[in-house]
Amino acid sequence: MAQHRQLDKSIHDMSEGMQAFCRDIQASKALQEALYYTKNLSDVAEIAQSRGHQVTAAEIMYAQAGRALDLPENEREIIAEGKRPEHGAQWGREGTGYLEEAGYWLVQLIAWCGINTEADQTLVDFLHRLKNDQNMQETILLAKTHNALSEYASEYGCAIPGTAFICYQASQIQTLKDKQLECLARGYI
Repeated sequence: MAQHRQLDKSIHDMSEGMQAFCRDIQASKALQEALYYTKNLSDVAEIAQSRGHQVTAAEIMYAQAGRALDLPENEREIIAEGKRPEHGAQWGREGTGYLEEAGYWLVQLIAWCGINTEADQTLVDFLHRLKNDQNMQETILLAKTHNALSEYASEYGCAIPGTAFICYQASQIQTLKDKQLECLARGYI
């Protein structure tokens, strides 16, 4: 039942095609498992389309970011570890959950979106430093999970939890154009 409430919480932000696909997913455990183990979100879009849903990888990436923001903190902590939460449509990445290569995507989102100065000031300060320090960027690129990002941030004197990086990235993803979302959904530029 909790999973149904979670789905209903953010479904109003989705296209009709995405809403129908979510209902299809909700009704099929086998489909849920198949989606979870897809390599990337483009594969998820292909599965949706093969089932008659007009859904793009960009829509799926956008919806997945929204779901990450809607999750309770304890489930975001699971994602920060690079694991599968109980709820939240964390498809793709061959079961590794939301945005593997967290460091790579953090650097890329800064390049695409700049820095959202409305975020926590410690995070904003860290991101400004990251944007201007090539050596720091090379180190951050090694972060596979959001908790690894947190560990690297700590090495640079910033206490930022992995869940804060998830929320920041998810909110930035929701500002991207479809072409950028498609790149993100494929897992590469």
